[in-house]
Amino acid sequence: KGALSLLDAFGFTKASAKIRSGASAIASTLPEASVGELVVGETACVRTFEDFPRTFRSIVAEPRRRWLAVTDALGRVLLLEARTLVVIRLWKGYRDAQCGWLEEDDDGAGCLARLVI
Repeated sequence: KGALSLLDAFGFTKASAKIRSGASAIASTLPEASVGELVVGETACVRTFEDFPRTFRSIVAEPRRRWLAVTDALGRVLLLEARTLVVIRLWKGYRDAQCGWLEEDDDGAGCLARLVI
């Protein structure tokens, strides 16, 4: 619930709703399992970050909410696409990093967002 409520807090309610509905759909198809029993069946991919020592410290959304900058306890900074939560780039060795976004006009053609670490 923690990650999904964080997505909701940043305004990504559609993404968290998709994850919730996908998890509910998967859970409804699984049989009841007792402790020690192996459950075998169909599964669907739901994006999760299960890396035991990793703990996310901060998430900063780009002003137009296209990307997320995430810092973790392992000294890494991740750049995620907000809609799909796909990791676009990973930087290592940034202990106690803080992230932010700078936005500047691109001569009327659009707006550039720059990640500041």
